[in-house]
Amino acid sequence: MKTQRGFTLTELLVVIAIGAILAAVAVPNLSGLVADNRLTAATNDLIAQLSLARSEAIKRNESVVLCRSTNSTSEAPTCDGDTAQTWEDGWIVFVNMDGNTPPTYDPVNTDILLRVQEPMTGVMQLRSGVINDTHFEYAPDGTSNMVGISNFAVCDDRGTAEGRQIQLGILGRPELLKDSSGTPTNPTSCTNPD
Repeated sequence: MKTQRGFTLTELLVVIAIGAILAAVAVPNLSGLVADNRLTAATNDLIAQLSLARSEAIKRNESVVLCRSTNSTSEAPTCDGDTAQTWEDGWIVFVNMDGNTPPTYDPVNTDILLRVQEPMTGVMQLRSGVINDTHFEYAPDGTSNMVGISNFAVCDDRGTAEGRQIQLGILGRPELLKDSSGTPTNPTSCTNPD
């Protein structure tokens, strides 16, 4: 007589229990990894668009502006003149052909729209370290309109403990700040959303 091979009910329950324990341990780690990736992507997007604005100013030998916009996804986006330090609603990057001060995107007078950033989703925060800022403008030589050093803080609902800080110096080059070990520096200007 042949014996049948297979798993007993006890063995199957033990395997299911071990799988459930592993899943319970992995899910919180996975959600932290997803949050870290969103934060890194938002940081990289901002650095890329600041770099784009700077390089286009040099290439075109014209002033290029990155300004906050509360209607960045509309057919005719505009710069937001509000002096709040929040940038979550999106921004636009354009060539300021007409030289308006403060700069306003005006496609009728030949301003050239280069990039549109949609509003940040979820619990992401983007804060400027400059009070009363409305825009960052790059001169044709690639320098910024900032008198000194300016910082951006990119955070999520975890607050400053997991945030990223981007520094924009007078030369206009955006840089992710890191400590001596290579870990990104935590910003001080984010708040925990309610």
